[in-house]
Amino acid sequence: MADIFISYSRKDRAFVEKLHTALAGANHDAWVDWQNIPITADWWDEIERGIEGAHTFIFIISPDSVVSKVCRQEVDYSVKTNKRLIPILWREGFEMQQVHEAIAKHNWVLCREQDNFDTAFESLLKAINTDLNYVYAHTRLLVHALEWEEKARNDSFLLRGSYLQEAEQWLQQGASKEPKPSEQQINYITKSREAEDAHQRLIQAGQKSRRMVQIGSAVLGVTICAAALVGAMTIQALQELQAAKIATRLEREGANALQQFNSDQLGALLAAVDSGKALQKLVKDHLPINQYPTTSPLFALGTLLENIQEQNRIRADQSNVSSARFSPDGSKIVTVDDRGTGQLWTVRGQLLAEFRGHQGKVLDANFSPDGKTIVTGGSDRTARLWNLQGQQLAKFTGHQGLIWSVSFSPDGQQIATASVDGTARLWSLKGQQIVEIKAHQGQVAYVQFSPDGQQLVTALSDRTARLWNRKGQQIAEFKGHQGGISEVRFSPDGKTIVTAADDGTARLWNLQGKTLAEFKGHLGAVLGVSFSPDGKQIATSGTDSTIRVWNLLGHQLTQFKATLWINSVNFSPDGQQLITAGGDGTARLWNLSQRKIREFKASHEWIWSLNFSPDGTKIATAGSDGVIRLWNLKRKQLAEFRGHQGAIWSLSFSPDGTKILTAGDGTVQLWDIWGQQIVKLGGHGQAIYRASLSPNGSSIVTAGEDGIIGLWTVSGQQTGSFQSNDGQIWSVKFSPDGKTILTTGDRGTFHLWNFSGKQIAEFKGHQDIVFQANFSPDGQFIVSAGKDGTARIWNLAGQQLALLRGHEQQVFDARFSLDGQQIATAGQDGTVRLWTTDGQQIAKIFDARGEVWNVAFNPQGQDIAIAGEGGIVKLMPFENADLNQLLTRGCQWLHNYLQYNTDFSERDRLLCQKVESGN
Repeated sequence: MADIFISYSRKDRAFVEKLHTALAGANHDAWVDWQNIPITADWWDEIERGIEGAHTFIFIISPDSVVSKVCRQEVDYSVKTNKRLIPILWREGFEMQQVHEAIAKHNWVLCREQDNFDTAFESLLKAINTDLNYVYAHTRLLVHALEWEEKARNDSFLLRGSYLQEAEQWLQQGASKEPKPSEQQINYITKSREAEDAHQRLIQAGQKSRRMVQIGSAVLGVTICAAALVGAMTIQALQELQAAKIATRLEREGANALQQFNSDQLGALLAAVDSGKALQKLVKDHLPINQYPTTSPLFALGTLLENIQEQNRIRADQSNVSSARFSPDGSKIVTVDDRGTGQLWTVRGQLLAEFRGHQGKVLDANFSPDGKTIVTGGSDRTARLWNLQGQQLAKFTGHQGLIWSVSFSPDGQQIATASVDGTARLWSLKGQQIVEIKAHQGQVAYVQFSPDGQQLVTALSDRTARLWNRKGQQIAEFKGHQGGISEVRFSPDGKTIVTAADDGTARLWNLQGKTLAEFKGHLGAVLGVSFSPDGKQIATSGTDSTIRVWNLLGHQLTQFKATLWINSVNFSPDGQQLITAGGDGTARLWNLSQRKIREFKASHEWIWSLNFSPDGTKIATAGSDGVIRLWNLKRKQLAEFRGHQGAIWSLSFSPDGTKILTAGDGTVQLWDIWGQQIVKLGGHGQAIYRASLSPNGSSIVTAGEDGIIGLWTVSGQQTGSFQSNDGQIWSVKFSPDGKTILTTGDRGTFHLWNFSGKQIAEFKGHQDIVFQANFSPDGQFIVSAGKDGTARIWNLAGQQLALLRGHEQQVFDARFSLDGQQIATAGQDGTVRLWTTDGQQIAKIFDARGEVWNVAFNPQGQDIAIAGEGGIVKLMPFENADLNQLLTRGCQWLHNYLQYNTDFSERDRLLCQKVESGN
């Protein structure tokens, strides 16, 4: 397998041949596709294998390569597999917006005709050879991961022993290196660890079983009278062995459900409920969670229920559903498919009526504004009007090609159609043509009336959209897409339009034809686009099987994935749901409001620290902008404190909630609750990262870059100091009884001290910086969070009790719940996770699009607050993990899916029967 892949335009072949020869002379094997052959499945498979097997992806930049569809696909796949990218600029003469964003953000090696080739080649070799061992491991693990997936995730292809340990160490390195570990690699290593742990548990159970059988046999040899005891012990051993085998199976099933969730949310939840019921039978009601033989099904259920958005699924066809839309009142859905039929459904998935009459594929359907009729258009060149019982009311003929799109006027008195024949037409409800619009050079893919009914907008294959009056006169033209436009929509207020195109983007325009925002992220053509009813969000769907929701600035808010391509996406009238139509013959209903998360913008920069007030009614935030802000739980800002001249790293309330202590920029400052500064401390001479108030509120401890721990009264008098041996101090805390001080630093160890600076305990185990450590509410345990991607639980003597391994990158924060029974962690991977106190993961309760630095439990309520990158604070409900409750919630979510769909067995259909009945 070649170690370098070169992506280029055929017009640059002479340069690539020169580069290939030079690489060969430097003992580098480069994969180059020299043949100008048609794109086929086999050919593309070979390209993918070439990219997968290479450790470096070189892209030759030229006017031809930046617009090449094949080159863009190759870059997309290199990004997907997290290959190290090295762009080489060979020929100029292109616009920067044409360059793939992954190429644009890297440093380019300049190798133009006017540049010295030998100098440029030396720079290239330096880039290729940088940290090559890490990159080689990246390639090797990717190949193993893909092989495992190709072998149907057969456990025999997973890593074991020292190979697994090396892979985990490599994964930790990946947090700070390029290329980053890919999703496939992370999943492969994680599943290898789960399988290894499960295997070890099974071995332990087997050993215990054999020991008990041996003891029983020895007893039998001593006395026949003990036969009953022998039998009991033997039976118990066999039962424990059987339980261990079941637990191992459930562990894998839970992990598989989480993986399945990426493209099949309802199917994954169904599998998780099935595993949860099996675990429920195994543990019954007598075991606390920390004694479960496995928590994998519990983790899968909790995680899926926190993140699921697929509400229901309608199997409309066996091949392709072209369109799916809500009725104006949101109670019904119409779908059309390749069989030539339209179908009317309840949102629960019950079939109400069918519309038969088209002689080919039906490509679009729309409800009338009053919801009493439906218009359809298809490949037989006709549009048809129907009542809701499936009776045809009118037929519209005249187009010379298939009809892509149909739409009602806002008053419901006219119908617009768009056709491959290059025209859009207006019709009366009786089928009479009123206007024909003929201004296009290509196919008309879509047509829609403006909200006031006075204008129409069309999308077409010549890369433009056009605005018309009702007489068919052109008003404006929208140019900028690099591919044909598949769909166009007016905003609810009629002041803007949004377009979706084959170039992988959507665009927001004003009515004069100016681009207001561009929506980039899809890895293929964007097929569907829709405004939310309030006009504040836009949904898109595409050939990459994803559905994405954006704000009007072009920032992606959420994303979820189905299977195959997604032809259309539409909001429900209340804006709380989406309906999509896909190439797998399925319409999917997505719930956008299931997760009861409240959020607010607390800063335009990073938030480094966040805490609840002791009474749980307020939240204080601070971060890189040097401003402290106080909020109530209704997300209203109560006060703003300004006084620090730089970033604030630490923030905490006094025990009585009347003061706030902050640290940063070389000072510690104490404030009253309204933002008046009470005292200002310095004295360290370098950056002060952390400060903490004692439990009685009378003392302050400070620490920072110089490693010195300072002790102060709240009036600002220093009472003592001592030097730690933890390097820079990242965290400093009083114990709950106020008698000791806990510090963490950048050397992998951390310490417990008395006030004189005497070391009471040392905590060894982390491999790098320990960002945070917190006491349990009773002060008997400590949880720490580290750069090595782990959190750990300790007793006060420094003994590690549990390892919390699950985050894919650095862990920035870890805290005990108020009852001390659970732990929440937050990390660089954008997730917040819940754990038992013996280290078993219960749920992944949040996935962010950036780093999460803080997670805090509300002292008085059932809330968790998180913050980090982007300055957003999120509040979400917190519930103690309970298997019975999770099963009930899961079955409630699956109710409609199980009742009306036919994609599963009778056993699956009855899976929730006893759960929902409470038995």
